[in-house]
Amino acid sequence: MNQFNVNDNELIKGVLCPDCGVGPMQWKSGKWWCDLCDCTSKTAHRGALMDYALLVGEHINNRKARDFLQLESIHTAKRLLQKEHFQEFGKTSGRRYKIDVDKLLNA
Repeated sequence: MNQFNVNDNELIKGVLCPDCGVGPMQWKSGKWWCDLCDCTSKTAHRGALMDYALLVGEHINNRKARDFLQLESIHTAKRLLQKEHFQEFGKTSGRRYKIDVDKLLNA
């Protein structure tokens, strides 16, 4: 992002639909839902996390995950990040997760 002089606020945020490619998808009842094509997915956030790792950096905290994935719930973001079994650094509010792109690609 530095190379092309792109700011965080210029990024398109949210989870893109794996079927139609439109976003952002909504998190409802434990899965991502696309209101355009009615596609549902439990793992659609993985693509967004890979994008974040490649564009912004490999470390993400709950607040940044909620902003990038367009989630409101602290608890949902925590569960999604922990479900991916990323390496964790810190405790409580200082916790960061190291996004393992290779793990996401092979999942």
